[in-house]
Amino acid sequence: MNGTAGSSGFALLLALPLGVAIAVFLSEDFLPTAIRQVVRFVVELLAAIPSVVYGLWGIAMIIPIVQSLGGFFKPASWVSSRFFFAPPATGNSMLTASLVLALMVLPTITAISRTALVAVPKTLREGSYAVGATRWETIFKVLLPTARAGYRGCKPF
Repeated sequence: MNGTAGSSGFALLLALPLGVAIAVFLSEDFLPTAIRQVVRFVVELLAAIPSVVYGLWGIAMIIPIVQSLGGFFKPASWVSSRFFFAPPATGNSMLTASLVLALMVLPTITAISRTALVAVPKTLREGSYAVGATRWETIFKVLLPTARAGYRGCKPF
């Protein structure tokens, strides 16, 4: 897997779990309301930034970071010498492209997942608590499966 499919696949592999985790963090009562609203606003603001800006930011910021960490990735080059960790670490690699893409789609994944999680009826959450489920059991066994249709773009059945 190389090129667009490879960088997009690795970016989604990085961004999807992190985006859904941030969405859970923002949709449940882990933070005070004022802080949660500010973080939600910042996430939605980051989702509105054009991809060209993220690309230029990646050239200016991510490439030097990958170059400086190139020696760290060199011992792992046996894993995937042609895909991500090809020496010498020039910074212009699939790893850099994947990181920029992951940072680009992370706010969008977070915003969509948060909207889907907020749309889950309160009665499902309360019913889960009523039968003795913990907060995390409710999140993983009730909220995320129920919201799955919303963040996949399908109508719930």
